[in-house]
Amino acid sequence: MKTLSKRSLAWLSSLLLLVSIFASLVVVPVEAATVDYVYSGSYVYNWGTREEVATFMSPMAEAWYEKNNTSYEELSALSGSASRDSVPSSALYKELKSLMTTNHKKITSYAETRDLFQYTDCEGSGKVSKKISSFYSGTAIGPAWDGGGTWNREHTWPNSKGDASGNGENDIFMLRPTSKSENSSRGNKAYGETNSTSYYNPNSESGGKHDLRGDVARIMLFVYCRWGNTVMMWGSSGVMESREVLLKWVEEDPVDTWELGRNDSAQSITGTRNVFVDYPELIFIMFGEDIPADYDSPSGEGASDSYNITATSSNTAYGTVSVSGKTITASPKAGYAVSGYTILSGSADVVRSGNTFTVTAASDVSIRIDFAPRQQVQVKLMQGNTLLDTLTAYSGDEVTLPDWTWDLPDDGTTFVGWVENTVEETTDMPTYYAAGSKYTVGDNTTLYALLSRTELDGGVLSNVFEPYSGPLTEGDYLVVGNNAVMLGALTDKTRLQYEDITLTGGNIIAPNDKAVWHIAPNGTNWTMLNLSTGSYAGGTGYKSSNQATLIATLTDFAKWTVTVKSNNTYDFINVGNEAAGINPLLRHNGSVGFACYAKNTNVGTTITLYKRAGGTTYYFTDSTPAPSFTYGDLNDDGRINNHDLALLQKYLNEWDVTVNEAACDTNADGRINNHDLALLQKYLNEWDVTLG
Repeated sequence: MKTLSKRSLAWLSSLLLLVSIFASLVVVPVEAATVDYVYSGSYVYNWGTREEVATFMSPMAEAWYEKNNTSYEELSALSGSASRDSVPSSALYKELKSLMTTNHKKITSYAETRDLFQYTDCEGSGKVSKKISSFYSGTAIGPAWDGGGTWNREHTWPNSKGDASGNGENDIFMLRPTSKSENSSRGNKAYGETNSTSYYNPNSESGGKHDLRGDVARIMLFVYCRWGNTVMMWGSSGVMESREVLLKWVEEDPVDTWELGRNDSAQSITGTRNVFVDYPELIFIMFGEDIPADYDSPSGEGASDSYNITATSSNTAYGTVSVSGKTITASPKAGYAVSGYTILSGSADVVRSGNTFTVTAASDVSIRIDFAPRQQVQVKLMQGNTLLDTLTAYSGDEVTLPDWTWDLPDDGTTFVGWVENTVEETTDMPTYYAAGSKYTVGDNTTLYALLSRTELDGGVLSNVFEPYSGPLTEGDYLVVGNNAVMLGALTDKTRLQYEDITLTGGNIIAPNDKAVWHIAPNGTNWTMLNLSTGSYAGGTGYKSSNQATLIATLTDFAKWTVTVKSNNTYDFINVGNEAAGINPLLRHNGSVGFACYAKNTNVGTTITLYKRAGGTTYYFTDSTPAPSFTYGDLNDDGRINNHDLALLQKYLNEWDVTVNEAACDTNADGRINNHDLALLQKYLNEWDVTLG
């Protein structure tokens, strides 16, 4: 258990002065304004003491929040969620993730941390001992690195639990120095207290000397929020036994000055802080719980004065309300929405976030939540002037935009996505909403199908793929690594197959059909659609075995962020895998095939691209087929001649004319266009062509 706080010690010291006039020396604890920072260059040493409860904010912490224009009042007004699985989508989680990520200027490497622990994990600014403090037991170790002979670096969030995602696994906020035996005892068990077989109690190494439960909970929350590692958070297969155990540990083991001093030291190295150390109150708010009464914390905020908060519904047929601590939750019924609130009696500040209201009461207060019928609106889906479908929703809701299920002209036209305005034929790809994406509906809306068609230069489909460099643009590509091209097929170990390539004059000619991928933008991301199988290249969402897969429908696991490297190579990072804290980097690795590996890995080879030569892609929203004719005999005299040519020229000036007979489709691309006209003119100059 922690000792008395510094504020308590200060009060006790003052009392001793009054009752003992003979005392020659009274030790007064350090106040926040006079923390004795000791620097080495720009790095600050941990100034705190284990088990001394921190009831003040350090000067570095106060300056950091002031620099970020962020206060406890603003953060605590944001909503969390009482549903454990909904916390990552809450306003408070998102704001804290943004705050800690934006300020994280220096990402430590695994090798660097062994020399940085002398700052973050010393005791008393290094004046107590030149050694560092082993995390679990407090035993003095190091500080010199001995190759892991006596001490090592403990991944408090084990790599095997989904944190092997590159930077997150090397973060000094999560890595802690421990003696070799302590690291071995912990293994990769989740933290908890139910049983020692499935869970590890961090207090087991210190023999009652230190309470590390709250420290551990706040570290896990940092990784959970800063690195977005939410998939493996809970249960014996994760890192924390349960939400209930985490909150219990945070309450029973408050922040000590050593933990606060370490936060200062880590900030001096990285630029960011673990917000859950400075404001542990936010943990309870984020999980939809009341802050415990008289809770000691560095901020000193704790629970506010207890006032009675009651809430009623303006119409229970429209919706109901519930109150938990400072939070009012409104639950509108189908067809109704929350329109606002009214304070019926008392005084309070009320902050609304969706259907959740956070109340800071200045007295007993009664609040009415107002409900009203929702406006029903329609989203019309159009192909040119043709109505394809109508989606019905309530104003303010999201609808999922469908994929294409309707007929298209048999002329190479393909569906791209949905746009809010009609598009005349253009070579510039408009901004669009992809199939499967969410669209927020305000009023009645019309969306148009964005279509594309590639007019192949010279009228012949190029089977030549040239080396590509520079920013990515839409087109047909070969994905290559170490002279192997990625195929739209899987190995028995769930990797993408490959075959060796042969270069002819630096190009790849006539590759396997399964090697051709249509790479296209999807918002800020990209997709890789295999033209032979109709499936997307994607991540699996599973940690083990560095896998990749083929995906039939468009999800985040079928999307990639793409970075152009200086040597004309490309990093394809899988969006779904990265969000789940799973290896996201596409690489080719010898006989294994193409699969996803950790960022910044040296395994496998980077991606190079070869793009199909020739061709111009046009985008448009009206694909009404042009008038067609049979046999090309426009004046019905049984022959194609100059009279037909004059009519054909007229049509060609107005539109491309689709024909049902190859007699006029001279370049066999399914359309009559100016390429055909040139050949047709040659024929007409030599003879009249009789059609049978």
